[in-house]
Amino acid sequence: ADDFAKKHGYGEHLINSLKKLSVNNLSNLTPHKLYVFFHYSHPTLLQRSKAIEK
Repeated sequence: ADDFAKKHGYGEHLINSLKKLSVNNLSNLTPHKLYVFFHYSHPTLLQRSKAIEK
């Protein structure tokens, strides 16, 4: 979904939406790498936004 949004010019919209979701869900923006490895099914918001901005 991230690549699709980026390819079609919606990368910034996706980043803004992910930020809103993180705020609403009180997400941790900088979780420990081991916690991410064992508990996350997707990259963190910061990882995703960096990949979209590249």
